[in-house]
Amino acid sequence: VTFFEIALATGARRSAICDLTWPQVDFAAGIIHFDLPGRRSTKKRRVSVPMSKGLYLHLQTVAVDKSLRVAVAGAETSKAPVVGNFAAWHAIKRIARKAGLTGVSPHVLRHTAATHMARRGVPLFIIAKILGNSVAVVERTYAKYLVGDLRDRELRFRRTVEQRKEIEERLAAVRAFEASNPAFLAEGDFD
Repeated sequence: VTFFEIALATGARRSAICDLTWPQVDFAAGIIHFDLPGRRSTKKRRVSVPMSKGLYLHLQTVAVDKSLRVAVAGAETSKAPVVGNFAAWHAIKRIARKAGLTGVSPHVLRHTAATHMARRGVPLFIIAKILGNSVAVVERTYAKYLVGDLRDRELRFRRTVEQRKEIEERLAAVRAFEASNPAFLAEGDFD
């Protein structure tokens, strides 16, 4: 459950979620720092992401529960993982198989998170920052889900349709004026 919550709220990659430890979850600032100290830099950037209210509450509940279990077991609380290592892969596959779905993997949750962000009207450059991708990649993949952009286009189209008669009348008046005034905008005027 925790893997799903983190994946859908942050769009983080499976490895970043599975590597996450409690010191990387900053409850005071409401941020999850996915980049590990000393981790070798790769093209798969790991960023710091703000927590939604729901994720914040879920992780606080899990943190209290895990701290108690880890303390009882005698382990060090700070080293405890937030999510069991790669157990998510098997859980997702099992759920997908029961639902009769194919091609489902933890990475699908990353796309789902980005799609939900775009549909909620989150600007593409913010989605790019959250995912650790370039704006160009995010625009190419998720721009089609921008609801606000589609609404703006639909409104402009409706206004144009509503104004069509007026536009055609004005265009006819301009053409009539041009026809009755042969010297108006003669071709030689622009040489």
